[in-house]
Amino acid sequence: MKNGLPDRGHKWPLTLVSAALGIGVVTALMAFANIADESARQRELELVQGGLNGLLEEHARRPTAVALWDEAVRNLDVSFDPEWTDSNIGEYLEGVKGFEMAVILDRTDTPLYARLNGKSGAIGDVNSALASAAPLVRKVRADEARRGPIGDHLRNMNGKPPKIIYATALSQTDQGLFALTATLVQPDFGLTLPETSRSAILVSGERIDQEFLSVLTTRYLLEDACSPSATVRQIG
Repeated sequence: MKNGLPDRGHKWPLTLVSAALGIGVVTALMAFANIADESARQRELELVQGGLNGLLEEHARRPTAVALWDEAVRNLDVSFDPEWTDSNIGEYLEGVKGFEMAVILDRTDTPLYARLNGKSGAIGDVNSALASAAPLVRKVRADEARRGPIGDHLRNMNGKPPKIIYATALSQTDQGLFALTATLVQPDFGLTLPETSRSAILVSGERIDQEFLSVLTTRYLLEDACSPSATVRQIG
C-alpha cells in the first residue's frame, strides 16, 4: 500500500480526474476503476476526492498572504494605488504563488485592476472569469455582512487577525479551466480600516492543468497524465 491506497497495478489516467471535474469525482472514478471489492473501491474514491478537495483548499488559502494585510486595505480600498497593486498583488501572486490571474474589485464589485498570464491592465480579458466568479463574490459579501463592522470584529478577536473570508470553486472560463477564489481584503492588525462596511475583494485564478494535478498523480498513483477536460461543474 502506498500513500494509503492499495496498489493493485491499476493505471489511473489523469483523464479520469478530468472527467471527474465535469461529471462528479465519484461517478467518474467508479467508471474507470476496475476493483472487485466494492468497499475498497469506495474507500479509494473517497481518498482521491478528498485529495482533490485538499488541493483546492491549499489553492484558496494562498492569496491570504496579501489579502489579510493593513497595507492591502490602504492601497486597495482606502486609496487605490495601481502601481502598488501590480507589484504587491499581481506580480507577487504570479511570481511567488503561481497564479495566472489576479483581479481587484472595489466595494461596489467593479474591477479596478486585472493581471492575466503576465499582462497587467487586462480587465477586458477577465470578463468570463469574473462571470464565473460572481457566485463566489456574492458569498464573500454575505459573509462580510454577517461578520459585521471590521472594527468591532477586531476588538472581539483580542489582538488576533480577523477570520479569513473567502470562497473557491472550479470553473470553466474562456481562458480554460481555473480554480477561482474570491478573498475579502481585511486588515491584519487594524492599523488601517476599510472606508465603508464593504471592502475590496481579490479574485485570484490558477489554471487547472497537468502541473496543478501532478500532486494527485504522486499521492494517489495516477498515471498517464494528460490535460484536464474542458467541461467542469463548479465545486464550492
